[in-house]
Amino acid sequence: MADSLATLKRHFKGRRSREALTVYVVQRSVSRSGMMRKLSLFIVRDGVLLDITKHAADVVGFSFDRDSWAIRVHGCGMNMHFHAVYELSYALYGDGYRLTHASL
Repeated sequence: MADSLATLKRHFKGRRSREALTVYVVQRSVSRSGMMRKLSLFIVRDGVLLDITKHAADVVGFSFDRDSWAIRVHGCGMNMHFHAVYELSYALYGDGYRLTHASL
């Protein structure tokens, strides 16, 4: 977890603009019951798309599915993309609103 936390903080270090603090979310699948989603998380750093899914799973504590390379987010009745990014932001900064999300 410490390695993932350090990696994520390094990726987000020095980022001030709203665009630079955006986490892009790709929804891989939804369970039949609708109670679980598999999400992959990405950021753009210096014009390069970086997959931060595994690091986010380690830091936040979401379970990780290696087959689909996605985190498992359980629940319904709210925006689960927002929830995943909020939890990541809270784990990194102690403030759930420092990062924004965009769904792809």
